[in-house]
Amino acid sequence: MTLPTISTRNTIALSLPTTSFPETEKNVLQQAMDSKNTQAILTALTQTKAGDHGVITCITNTLVTKDNGLDQEAKSALCDHLKQNGVDLHEPISEGKTAAQIAHDNQDHELTQILEKSSANNAPTSPRPASTANPLNNVAGVTAAGTIAALIVSPFVRIIDQSMVESLSGKSSGLVKGLQNGLTELCKQPISFIRNPYYSPVVMLYAGTYITANTTETVCNNLGQDSTIPKLIFSSTTNIILSNIKDGIYAQLGGKGPARPMPLAGRTMLFVRDVFTMGAAFTLPPYAAEVCKKYGMSDTEAHRTTQLLVPALMQAFITPFHLLSFDLYNHPGSTLQERYAKINAGSITSKTMRSIQLMINDARQNPQLIKNRFARIGSQYPSALVVRTFRAFTAYGIGGVSNNEFKKLFSSSEPKEL
Repeated sequence: MTLPTISTRNTIALSLPTTSFPETEKNVLQQAMDSKNTQAILTALTQTKAGDHGVITCITNTLVTKDNGLDQEAKSALCDHLKQNGVDLHEPISEGKTAAQIAHDNQDHELTQILEKSSANNAPTSPRPASTANPLNNVAGVTAAGTIAALIVSPFVRIIDQSMVESLSGKSSGLVKGLQNGLTELCKQPISFIRNPYYSPVVMLYAGTYITANTTETVCNNLGQDSTIPKLIFSSTTNIILSNIKDGIYAQLGGKGPARPMPLAGRTMLFVRDVFTMGAAFTLPPYAAEVCKKYGMSDTEAHRTTQLLVPALMQAFITPFHLLSFDLYNHPGSTLQERYAKINAGSITSKTMRSIQLMINDARQNPQLIKNRFARIGSQYPSALVVRTFRAFTAYGIGGVSNNEFKKLFSSSEPKEL
């Protein structure tokens, strides 16, 4: 059985006739869904006869309504009822869109996941026909969206990161003064600000991250595949690589002493920092959103709030790794000649291990070294935490929301066929 055709513009009108079942059954189920009471919905479903077209219409209408207020258990039960009655949840139901595509447009993350899981579970026994959509459809639009979002957040991230790097190395007169100088340059000399060598690495980082995430999601959606895991893998890998490159450039521009490569122990700390950052940006917000919804937030409100706040709040844990990486650059334990002579040969993995071992040996041979290192980090932590919290809110909160909004704006509403 295919889903009834509906319209999602103003009101959702279902074309399926509703005369083949007792009206009371529909009314009981509709009242249960209107009440948002999961137990009432489950009870009403057990009293509903199989194959009642009006009930199917009623369920479909509610599921694809934006901010319907149903929790995950209720949505899953309603989808199961449709499947048990032979309804193909992956058939287009409105303007050529499937229920999953409408749920995605509505930012109903729970329903999207339920339908995608249903698709995966049905694949072995009921394979879906290959998609005829062009996998590159809308790629130009989402690339533009990612670029614009990166340009929005990059000036503020550049000011914060330059101020912090130069403050940690002693090149500037302080973090606050560096922030003031950066804002002044942005407002009074915008062309000079853009040409500054600190600016382009930040644009590279966030444009690369947003574009990778958007492109992966778009291609997967065009091919009818779940984009969750590919998007996380590709965007995280891109972000970690570009972030490491960007921070290496920043260390050379604003670090202490002559320009030189970031020590491998320092790069390792940056890698750890970025892994946790990506987890805070992509993995934790959906779980936090589920908690928020238990306290009365709508699905859209919960996901938007957690996307703004979780990356920022996680900086309390992430900031020490950032400070340690730059402290290893600015205050190496051995002389530079000794350090590079000891770690210069071998593969990247062996260099990293020798670099970490050298750091441990430095601490053993000179206990005061590690005391001084963590004393510096401790003194820098409060101000760095405040600044990096605002940075995370800007880059992954405001930037993430902006990217999503521009992505909707530039994405075409109808898929193009090959």
